[in-house]
Amino acid sequence: MNIDPLQHPITVQNWDKLDAPTEGINDDYAWYQAKVLADKLDTLKFEVQRVITVLESRRTDHMKVIGDLLRENAALKDKLKEKNDEAV
Repeated sequence: MNIDPLQHPITVQNWDKLDAPTEGINDDYAWYQAKVLADKLDTLKFEVQRVITVLESRRTDHMKVIGDLLRENAALKDKLKEKNDEAV
């Protein structure tokens, strides 16, 4: 048998599919791991959505405060202009 030094020896052997060593990995293990990963992805998706919702809510609050400040600033400028017009 001619073995490539860059290839692991187990990969050049002709294993019968039913006799191949699996190191404890079977259909149940693969299904369980896929389920665990899917649950983790769902959790991450929920957490990302929660952060996005909070950030959007804070942005709305901040834009409201900025709008209030701009209106108050405009009102104060009008009052100052009126006061300056009366002094002239």
